[in-house]
Amino acid sequence: MERLRHKTGWWWVEESAAMLLCVLTFTPGLYAQDVAARVEQILSSPQRYSGSMIDDLAQLGRPAAPALAQKLDSYRFPLVILQALRRIRDTSATLPVVAYLDRISADPDRQEERLVAITLLRELGDTRAESTLYRFLTDPTAQLATRVAAASALAKWGSPGVKQQAVALILKVAREHPPGTRAFRHDILDEALASVD
Repeated sequence: MERLRHKTGWWWVEESAAMLLCVLTFTPGLYAQDVAARVEQILSSPQRYSGSMIDDLAQLGRPAAPALAQKLDSYRFPLVILQALRRIRDTSATLPVVAYLDRISADPDRQEERLVAITLLRELGDTRAESTLYRFLTDPTAQLATRVAAASALAKWGSPGVKQQAVALILKVAREHPPGTRAFRHDILDEALASVD
């Protein structure tokens, strides 16, 4: 039987599969390096169409989340990374996104990034982000849209006391800014109202 396998090429296939298994088993960082290299390649290539970069990054899946999170501060378009992380939905991104939010919290030019990062945290539902989002919720100097976005996340999965405060803010803003009011982003308010039980 051994001679037959060798003649038909089965022996080579079995040996190659065993070697591949050994390589994958004994070099766990190899795949992570490949994914990080692919993330770098996608970020440095021009888009084929609007949104193609986000699509390509999201297709890499959960293994790409750590490499993407590392690029939040260095890549010139962090919204691309945040949108890709939203599509991947891996909780390993929670702490890097929280740290990123802390770094950009006082920059008035980073409002859209703040909102997308908060939306990402809301969708991840990871309670490790609660204290950062609570800080935004209770900060009277923060933009109202930021406070409502944070309230939306906390109303969905925050601890009971925090959840109660979040719901109260959402309902107050809904009363003060009825549909048609131009002074407020109603897309954010609609998402927040959907989070209220």
